[in-house]
Amino acid sequence: MKQIPLLSLLVLTLTACGSTPTPVDITLDETWNEVISESIRNTFDIASIDLTEDEEDVGVDVIYELKQNNETQGFVFQATVDGDGGNDSVIFRLSMFDNEFKGFLVVEEREHTNFGDKQLNALSANLVGTQVSFSEVVAILQRANAGRTGITVTYDGLVPAIEAMVERYLSI
Repeated sequence: MKQIPLLSLLVLTLTACGSTPTPVDITLDETWNEVISESIRNTFDIASIDLTEDEEDVGVDVIYELKQNNETQGFVFQATVDGDGGNDSVIFRLSMFDNEFKGFLVVEEREHTNFGDKQLNALSANLVGTQVSFSEVVAILQRANAGRTGITVTYDGLVPAIEAMVERYLSI
């Protein structure tokens, strides 16, 4: 039987009562391997950092800063955004360093087998290895015919979160 730590229960209780929950840190464990491998983790000093209000507003849940010699080299993010599957129906992770998108992983999604899935598949197949640029994200979606046309719920969830992540990376 899995036990829920008292703090998690308190956050759950506050959320159920309508209060704004205190952000809960997400542990960088082996489930993050697809966006930041064990060998990369051994290369950097990694710590979670505070989110800006703008990042929180677009669904970014956590940011891990990657440092080497006390200088920021990149970031690893997780976001929970709305999609065709409803509120908070897409959870994804993204890493950036060396001026490239290094990892993209859809952790959970409840998308219909249409436009939302098309967008997630386009990013999963084409984002990693490209230069960190918001215009590159938009171009990948457009090339897959998954840009801002038709049903846009997933696009309107994913794209602002990714844009905020890119802005954070480009600020270093």
